[in-house]
Amino acid sequence: MGTIRNPVGEILTAYRKHHNLTQKEAVVALAAYNDAFASLNPVTLSRWENGTTSPSLKERGF
Repeated sequence: MGTIRNPVGEILTAYRKHHNLTQKEAVVALAAYNDAFASLNPVTLSRWENGTTSPSLKERGF
């Protein structure tokens, strides 16, 4: 069985690493960008990046 891709996590990780941001810094930037991320924390971002969970449809549509 093949690996399931996680495009949201891949995009978030690539963006964060390209801008040399820690997960905590990325959370602050996302919260400043859109209120949909106001309750985001580094643990949740980590889960999104590694594919354990994914953002809600509201957060995906920011």
